[in-house]
Amino acid sequence: MASLQKHQQPHFLMIPIMAQGHMIPMMDMAKLLAQRGAVITFITTPLNAARLRTTVDRTVNSSDLQIRFVELRFPCLEAGLPDGCENIDMIPFAADMKKKFFVAIEMLQQPVEKLLQEHEHPLPSCMISDTFISWTSETAQKFCIPRLVFHGTSSFSLLCSYNVRHCNAHESVGSESEPFLIPGLSHRIEITKAQLPGSFVTNSDMKHLYDKIREAESSADGVVLNSFDELEMEYADMYRKATGKRTWAVGPVSLCNKETLDKIGVSVEVKMGIKWGTGQEEDAVEAVKMEEIRKVIERLMDEGEEGEVRRKRAREFGVKAKRAMEEGGGSSYINMTHLIEDAMELSNISLSKKQSADEFKLQREANNSTNGC
Repeated sequence: MASLQKHQQPHFLMIPIMAQGHMIPMMDMAKLLAQRGAVITFITTPLNAARLRTTVDRTVNSSDLQIRFVELRFPCLEAGLPDGCENIDMIPFAADMKKKFFVAIEMLQQPVEKLLQEHEHPLPSCMISDTFISWTSETAQKFCIPRLVFHGTSSFSLLCSYNVRHCNAHESVGSESEPFLIPGLSHRIEITKAQLPGSFVTNSDMKHLYDKIREAESSADGVVLNSFDELEMEYADMYRKATGKRTWAVGPVSLCNKETLDKIGVSVEVKMGIKWGTGQEEDAVEAVKMEEIRKVIERLMDEGEEGEVRRKRAREFGVKAKRAMEEGGGSSYINMTHLIEDAMELSNISLSKKQSADEFKLQREANNSTNGC
């Protein structure tokens, strides 16, 4: 049997969740990978492709990058969503709409696998999927494609969530407003249950989803972060040790955009109406978190001495972020190089394993044939 051809040009299959805060940084990362010579296949839906196409076309036309959209029909009606509801910012605030949106996301598994089966030859070198799309774990294993999980957040926040859940620290308090200590950090940080991310919400409908997400992440070959080493090197190391995962901090990926229009991204207005007792409490929690963010911004913009210290610190990290993305010697630039190299190594390992499995299968079939079985 002829040996399988090793991948020569990196080819990344990118599968974001249909939400602006996830799609935009994944597209920015796609641009950065394409700038390094990789081929990018970006899975999305017609509406979301339209939102991204202008900035992508501008980048591709000016730099001759290999980025292509594969537009899949989003099964809104089959999942019980209004027709045309292809992005999470379009979900009506009804009790079960968020769950239905994720049901529709799960329905995309079959068309993606059909694409891989019928059209993607050779197969992509590596899959980078959003952490919320759990079925990509099964698909990657089925097609022997290495899979990385993308997080648009920091090592610090991931470590906090991991340690709280691992130690059940949030179960040590009796109310949503009582503070508790986040274990395993080098700084003393306290939060309340109300400040925890949505994955800690005990809503039975969503708990199954979040359990699948965590299980899928545990099987990933690594984690890609929209962060940079100079911001949180200590916590990046702690997160790697805690989870045993390879990580690559390649951000801030938005700095790949040079045009003003590309820096702005896509603006979407979202109006929220909450009715307590109708299953919308989780949305209300998100509204509370937005209020907390508003207060943080107000403290940052405070004209007093404390506000000036915060602004100075922010400016310093702004400079460090730009340096991290500098071609050649920036930490995120180097980490992107390592990501591509590691992805290709993982791909070649997967190809070799598949070849060995195929040869073993052929040998077994030949033996059975010889033995008259």
